[in-house]
Amino acid sequence: MNDVLALLVRDLERSIALLNAAAADSFEQRREFAVCLDWIYRLRNHRAKQLGGRYYGEAAACEDGLTTEGFLLLRGALAHEVTVGRGPSASRPRAGARPVSGQVDNSRRPASVETTSGDVLTA
Repeated sequence: MNDVLALLVRDLERSIALLNAAAADSFEQRREFAVCLDWIYRLRNHRAKQLGGRYYGEAAACEDGLTTEGFLLLRGALAHEVTVGRGPSASRPRAGARPVSGQVDNSRRPASVETTSGDVLTA
């Protein structure tokens, strides 16, 4: 395992330990969950960079890959929900255009995500 990957794994393991130690239904628990999702995102991006265009096909072909992408779908929904409608422009950038300050590209955002508690987060 290379040094970057070893550091990412160690940081994720530490983050999971902090999540497990957090009090139930607390701000601390929600914060640590978000941190765990960020480390999973970084690990996935590291792996995707190693595999190039093959990553997404391989992830879709196995249960662990689908689970990882499911967690990252939740991360994306939570992270991007904060930015929706906050910019000065209500217009949507065209596909492939570089977003300018205040614009958010929602074209890849899921319409909704169901949480384990049964709540549905919608776009």
